[in-house]
Amino acid sequence: MNESFFAKAFEKSAVGMAFLQEDGKVLSANPALLRILNKDLWLIVGAGLDAHLKDDQGERWRTFFQTFVSGQATDYYFESPFQPRDDREAWWSLQLGDLEMSWSGQQVLFVLVEDITLKKLNERQLRDARRQAEAANRAKSQFLANMSHEIRTPLFTITGMTELLLSGRLSQDQTHYARQIDEAAGQLLDLVNDVLDLSKIEAGQMPLETIPFDLDELLATSLGVVRLAAFRKGLELVLDVDPSVPHLWLGDPSRLRQVLVNLLSNAVKFTEKGYILVRIHHQEIAGGREMLHVRVEDTGLGISPAAEETLFQAFSQGDSSTTRQFGGTGLGLAISQRLVRMQGGEIGYHSEKNKGTEFYFSVALQRRQDPELAWGSQGRGREIWLVEDHEASRLLWENFLRWAGFRVRSAENGAGVLRLWDERDYRLPAALILDEDLGGEDSFRVLSLLQHRGFPVELPVVLLRVLPQHPQEERYPVDSEPAVVLEKPVNPRALVETLTAGLDGLWQKPLAPSVPQEKGQTPPQTVKIALAEDNDINRELFQVLLSKLGCEIFSAVDGKEILETVRTNNPDLVFMDIQMPKLNGYEAAARLRHNGVRCPIVAVTASALKGELDRCLRSGMNGVLTKPFKLADLRETLVQFLPGRGSFLEVNQPPLMPSPSVGPVIFDWDEAQSVFLGNRDLVLNLLRRFIPRTRESLQRLIYAVELRDWEQVAQAAHAIKGSALNLTAKTLGQTASDAEKAARDGDGEACAHWAEKLAVDLRDFEAVVAPFLKA
Repeated sequence: MNESFFAKAFEKSAVGMAFLQEDGKVLSANPALLRILNKDLWLIVGAGLDAHLKDDQGERWRTFFQTFVSGQATDYYFESPFQPRDDREAWWSLQLGDLEMSWSGQQVLFVLVEDITLKKLNERQLRDARRQAEAANRAKSQFLANMSHEIRTPLFTITGMTELLLSGRLSQDQTHYARQIDEAAGQLLDLVNDVLDLSKIEAGQMPLETIPFDLDELLATSLGVVRLAAFRKGLELVLDVDPSVPHLWLGDPSRLRQVLVNLLSNAVKFTEKGYILVRIHHQEIAGGREMLHVRVEDTGLGISPAAEETLFQAFSQGDSSTTRQFGGTGLGLAISQRLVRMQGGEIGYHSEKNKGTEFYFSVALQRRQDPELAWGSQGRGREIWLVEDHEASRLLWENFLRWAGFRVRSAENGAGVLRLWDERDYRLPAALILDEDLGGEDSFRVLSLLQHRGFPVELPVVLLRVLPQHPQEERYPVDSEPAVVLEKPVNPRALVETLTAGLDGLWQKPLAPSVPQEKGQTPPQTVKIALAEDNDINRELFQVLLSKLGCEIFSAVDGKEILETVRTNNPDLVFMDIQMPKLNGYEAAARLRHNGVRCPIVAVTASALKGELDRCLRSGMNGVLTKPFKLADLRETLVQFLPGRGSFLEVNQPPLMPSPSVGPVIFDWDEAQSVFLGNRDLVLNLLRRFIPRTRESLQRLIYAVELRDWEQVAQAAHAIKGSALNLTAKTLGQTASDAEKAARDGDGEACAHWAEKLAVDLRDFEAVVAPFLKA
C-alpha cells in the first residue's frame, strides 16, 4: 500500500478514522473523528472508543472488538449511541478492518467511524409515523365498526315497525310517507353494512374461509338476489357457464358471492334496457390451484374515461350525478376489489359510454372434482325446439344444447315456431322449450295454436319462467300442462341435465299397481298416532297427511300436553317436535320412557346433523323425521317403525315429478299444493295465517337482537323456519335456519345480518304470494 497516499486520505477524509491497538486503545485519529467527538487528539490517544459510548454500550463494543481480534467475528459493522459534549442524542456506526502494517511493533487495526444520528432520527420518525398511522387507521376502523353496529340496531326497529305499519290500513298519503321511510332506512342500512365491511377489511378482521361449495348453487343464489329488480325493469338475465367448469370447489363462497352480487346489482342499477350476462370459465395455475374467471356484462350507461382513476376508491362513483339519480354508497367496488385481492385475484373492467360495461374478476380456488364432462353424449341426436325472444339467451342455449349432442331448431316468437311446425319435414321434436314471456306474446296461446295444427299434447314442454305465478288453469291448453318449469336465469348446465333426465324417462308417470285385498283377509287395523307440535301450520300438515294414510291422530300443542295425550290414548307411535314450550321434545320423550311408554317415538326436527340424532336417541327416541317432509317421507317413516301394520301400506302414489329450478325458491305454488295433497283452499288459508304470524315472529326476533337475547332470537327464527319450509318458502326458511344457528352460536353480528335478510325475504315472499291471495 502507498503509505503517503493513505496518509493523505486519512487526513482529508470526511469519514472519521482511527488506528487501534489489539487491546482497543486509540493510536491515532483523523481530523474528521475529532470533529465528530468534539475533542482534541491528546484526549483520545491511549483510551478506548468505549469511553465515548453511551450507557451500557461500552461492554457491547468490547465484546464485539474482542470477537473480531480473535478471528471469530461474522460481522464487521457496529452501531451504538455515543455521548457528545452537549448531551444531545447521537449515534455512531463503527466498521472494523485489518491493515498490513504495524505501529511500534504492534499489529494495527483500522476503524471507520461515521455519525449516523440523522439517519437514526429519520428512521425513528418514520417508525413513529407508521405506528401512529396504523393506530389511527385501527381506531378509525374500530370506530366505524362499532358505530355501524350500533346504528343497525335502531335501524332494524325502524324497518320492522315500518313493515308492520305498511301492513295495516293507511290512507294513500300515509302509505306514501311510510314507504319513503322504509326506502330511506333501507338505503341507510346498505351504507352501514358497506362501511362495516370496509372497516373490517382495513382493520384486518375479515378472515377468509376455505370450505366446500357448489358453484352452480352460488350462481343461482347470487342471480336470485337481483332477479326481481331485473324483472321489474324488463332486463334479461343470462348465465353462461363453460361446460368444463367443475361444480365443486374449495374457497370462501360468501365473499365470492358478495363480489358477484355487487357487480350484478350495479349492472341492474345502471341498465335501463337489454340484458345482463354472466360468463364463467377457469384455467389451471401452479400449485394444484385454479383461477375462476367471472365476467358480468351489461348494456347500460357505461363508464366515462374520466372516472377510471376513482372507480375503485371508497365513497366514489364513476359519475357524481349517478349518486343522485341511482343512489348508492360508492363503497361496493372498493370492497369488491379488496375481497378479490384477498382471494389472490384481480378485478377490472372494459366500458364504452352509453354502450355498456363488462366487469371481470378472478379468484384462486381449489378444485374438488374432475372437470372433464362427456359433452356430446347426453342429447343422442334428439331434436329440441327452442322458443325464446331474447337473442342473447337463445344463442347461448342453442350452443349449449348442441354441445350436449342435441339437434336444435329455434324461434323468437309464435310466428317463428309455427313456421318450424310447417317446415318440420314430418319429424317431431323430442321436447319444446318455451319462454313464458315472448315479448308480451301469450306463450300458452302459441302452444294452443301449435296443438290445433297437430302438435301432440303428450310431447313434453319445458316452460321458462321469470317468477312463480298463480296457476291460472284456464290459460293451459287441454292436457298439456308443462312437464317441468325452470326459473330464469337458467343455468345452461341445469337445462341440459333436466332435458336429459326427463327424456330418459323421468317425465313418464306410471302408477304403481295397487295390491288387491284377498277374500277373507282382515282389513288393516287403524294406526293411532300421537302428535306433539306447537306450530299450528305444521300440525295441520301432519293431520292432512296422516289422515290420507288412514291414521287416527291425537294432537298436543306442547311437551306437557303430549304426556297426558299418550297416557289417555295409548298410541302406536308418537311424533315429537323438538322445539316446544313448557317441555321440549327431549325432556318429553325421556319422561314418556320413564312412565313406561314403549311405542316408537320419532323426533321431528329441521336439523339433520348427526349430533341431533344422537341426542334424540339418548333421550329415548327411536329416529328422526326431518322437516320439510312430504307424504312419501311420512309413509316411509311409518313403514319403518310399524312394519306390516296400517292402511298406509296400501297407499300407491305416482312417482313425484322433479321440478328443477335455478335460483332460490321464494315460493313454489305447485309444490305447496303437492305437499298438502292438492288442497288449494287449505294452502291459501295457511298462507293468510302464515304472513301476519311471521311478521310478529320477525318483530320479536328484531327486538331480541337489540336486547342481545340469543335464546329468544333462536326461538323466533325456529318458529319462522318450520312453517316457511313446509309452505315451500325455501329462501325465507333457509334464512331463518341461518339466523337460528347464529343465535345458538351467540354470534351477535351474524344475528343482526340474518335479521335484516329475513325482513327482505319476507317482503319478497309477500310480493310473490300476493296474486295467489287475491285470486
